[in-house]
Amino acid sequence: ILEIDENADDKTIKRAFRRLSVVYHPDKNSNPDAKAKFIKITKAFEALTDPVAKENFKKYGNPDGAGNMRIGIAL
Repeated sequence: ILEIDENADDKTIKRAFRRLSVVYHPDKNSNPDAKAKFIKITKAFEALTDPVAKENFKKYGNPDGAGNMRIGIAL
């Protein structure tokens, strides 16, 4: 989402967030899809700057941690 390398440092993450947030901010961009893109950019930035969320993303592929998965089989 931020168009950066997986192992980017905090400075690179912050720079990419600022660059993309200026382009997709709803006040600057009148495209209806800009708001959704801006929200994704913001969540990606928060996930990559929070150490716990970053570790969860590396382990589980989700910044919120392991999700509860239920599998039901109907017979």
